[in-house]
Amino acid sequence: MQKLKNVETQTDHSVADISVEQKSESTQTFTTNSSRYSAQHFINDPRGLHFYTGLENYGKFQFVLKTLGPTASALHYAYGPVRNPNVQDQFFLTLIKLRRHTTNFELSRMFGILETDVYNIVCTWIRFMA
Repeated sequence: MQKLKNVETQTDHSVADISVEQKSESTQTFTTNSSRYSAQHFINDPRGLHFYTGLENYGKFQFVLKTLGPTASALHYAYGPVRNPNVQDQFFLTLIKLRRHTTNFELSRMFGILETDVYNIVCTWIRFMA
């Protein structure tokens, strides 16, 4: 019985740690907008685009995005609204996550957004595309 009680205490402690981590993360700001990733940076870099997304060139990237229809521009996000990045870059971020299995931490740095926004974007887009 004692072991079970310790496990419950440990679990409660972990949940408290997570909420503190999320709170401190939400106050973090980023100032590297000029160096952030964007699909636009890969217009003339088909090799780079293929590496990150699996799509052969920017034209095919645009084609796939357009086949998703106008709904892609009016998504209802799973965990609250997302302002940045734009729809094209949200799709780009999601493809990078799926192809490269990049961590949310790394994607947050690449795109200049919070990890929680990365999670929200990826969850929403995967549900939308499924």
